[in-house]
Amino acid sequence: MNVDDVMTMLETGRVSTVQLARRSGVSRNTQWLLRQDPTRAKLSTLRELALAYGLDLVIQTQPASDALASAAARWILGDFTDPGASATAIQDWVVRLQRWTGDTEPLKVAAAAATVAAPQNRTGSVLLRGRKDATRMASAGSASGQPWALSGGPALTALGIEVPSDAPTVMWAAEPSRIRELLGPTHEPTRVLGAASVIISPSSDLVVAGATEVDGIPLVTPVQMLIDCLGVGGPLAELAETVAKEW
Repeated sequence: MNVDDVMTMLETGRVSTVQLARRSGVSRNTQWLLRQDPTRAKLSTLRELALAYGLDLVIQTQPASDALASAAARWILGDFTDPGASATAIQDWVVRLQRWTGDTEPLKVAAAAATVAAPQNRTGSVLLRGRKDATRMASAGSASGQPWALSGGPALTALGIEVPSDAPTVMWAAEPSRIRELLGPTHEPTRVLGAASVIISPSSDLVVAGATEVDGIPLVTPVQMLIDCLGVGGPLAELAETVAKEW
């Protein structure tokens, strides 16, 4: 059982708050606070709640991919001006990135953010093999009826960069599974990043903020593109580095 499972059990109310408080030693008030803001939970508290259900916690690690990290890098580099309700969380990442890099040199900041914001590592991402051209992806994006924007190969091409055939297209979309359905039998899923020609990742307002249309196709900002490409690695990272050094 992981931490999310514990929070789900609290939401479903399989055990009454009174019973859970008695068995776990976690007061009803604390249970209520955890439902409102799970980030306030201590692991020791969550374990007591799990044990009260006859279960236990398993703590696992996974590759990080946090939209706040890329937003913080964009903030540092002057590419992001309106954090809105996410201001505090972004500031935490600003401090973290500055601690990691020691300065504000664009490539260093973007590379640091890329290690913890790679699109392929975002929960819900889809890796596909098939057509990756902007026209095909735009057709699926428009038909999906949701906010979306392209990054990776198409964003580099828009900057006048010649992109090799093995460089993937990155697509940010609110519901990647919907795009996958629309691409249908022309695209095959893969679990191997190096074999993917298309990476579709769950988007957010932070990722697509500042996106502009080029020939009717929404593209993320150049800085967001840089972070995405560095996170994906391979030919995209090499090209993005070359571009960034000229900024």
